[in-house]
Amino acid sequence: MSELLIAYKSYRLYMTKSASNGDGYFAISEWRMWEEASVLGTNILQGGTITASHTNAGYVAANAVDGNAETTWESTSVTGPKWIRYDMPAAKVVRTILLQHKNWPGEAPADFLLQGSNDGGQTWITVKAFVNFLTGNNAAAGRAYSFTINAIAGVAKLSDGRPCNRVLVHDWASGRFLGYVIPDPTGKWSFLADVGDDMLITCIGPNGYRPASDGPITPSFI
Repeated sequence: MSELLIAYKSYRLYMTKSASNGDGYFAISEWRMWEEASVLGTNILQGGTITASHTNAGYVAANAVDGNAETTWESTSVTGPKWIRYDMPAAKVVRTILLQHKNWPGEAPADFLLQGSNDGGQTWITVKAFVNFLTGNNAAAGRAYSFTINAIAGVAKLSDGRPCNRVLVHDWASGRFLGYVIPDPTGKWSFLADVGDDMLITCIGPNGYRPASDGPITPSFI
């Protein structure tokens, strides 16, 4: 099963390697995120609560989201993965992330997972994995990354107006089954496509309804 652009109420950066190839100290001066594929909108990391797995004295987690690149969150030096987490008042999708670290470039997060949760942090879903995101060369200036999603979407309804039970997705050329998605109550659905070729879409109704196929459909970058 696959869904597109899920809105999460909590996000965290789960960091495993710093720009100096270590897993001791990690530090961030600015962490911002946007719903748009641009840095021109409103930063969604506002009005919520920020916490971290490890915090060095005087370098609190709130420094990472205070809008001031001169202040810094820093972890302790204990080895192993670290995380910094933001809980928002309402769930939002993320299309763009920016990180910056001005003080100690070697402590900037290089390899990390951007993860989301909607159950208070009991379960974390990886939204995007990053490798060498910040390095010693770009940490001070910062780096913004906008997501490009290869996806298909549509509306799947039965003749009586009810949504289909599920939508099956196959690769058009090979016939390989790629997955399925359950439409929402209005019949809308979306699927993250792992290939760039055309897809065969099959809508399945309840027992007694004949499956209907629609294809080929080409994924689009959104």
